[in-house]
Amino acid sequence: MLVNGHGGNVDALRIVVGTLSRELTHPVHGLTYCHLSDCAAAYSDILEDQDNVLHAGEAETSMMLVLARGRIDEDAMLNEPSVKFAFAKDRDIYSFLRFDQLSETGVNGITKNSSVEKGEALLTEGAKAVAAATAGTFDLV
Repeated sequence: MLVNGHGGNVDALRIVVGTLSRELTHPVHGLTYCHLSDCAAAYSDILEDQDNVLHAGEAETSMMLVLARGRIDEDAMLNEPSVKFAFAKDRDIYSFLRFDQLSETGVNGITKNSSVEKGEALLTEGAKAVAAATAGTFDLV
């Protein structure tokens, strides 16, 4: 089971799962934890300023406050998103933009409401969602 935690790796994960599944003698599975319906629903209830994980936004900053607080510049947490324009949803056209083309700071979302308490809740709910989604998966092997 390959568990992805970065939105930019979704397409790569699909390719890796397909390639490894063809090359190995047993199935390979992959998922992106925040795309799981149980996780997305829980995150939507926990977060104030976004519905799910955004790059360096409220969710990721909250989780990092739990995992590596010393790496967060809490004085720089933003009141407004720094993304220059919104990601297009439900479009048939795919364009690649580097994140530095989207955001001067690397933040997509509002970080001012990030907290250790939210981070703990997000990590717990994410782990529960992955456990629920993968329950029984390895019985197929």
